[in-house]
Amino acid sequence: MSEEYHKNWYIKGIAESVLKEIEEDGNEVDDVLDDYLQRTHWTIYSREPDDAKIVVELVRKYIKELTETRS
Repeated sequence: MSEEYHKNWYIKGIAESVLKEIEEDGNEVDDVLDDYLQRTHWTIYSREPDDAKIVVELVRKYIKELTETRS
């Protein structure tokens, strides 16, 4: 996936940050992704409520693509 933006959101950067946090916490992506994305949703929602859902879905898609290529 190329570097994608939704309005002013850097999807690739958010996804990489979520993955890094999951890995630093010693968790498996598939086991905890929804929990981490929920926290991401609330962070985005606090800034731009209308963007939260679409940004999180784009981040989820990007993470799935990244983790599939790692396997």
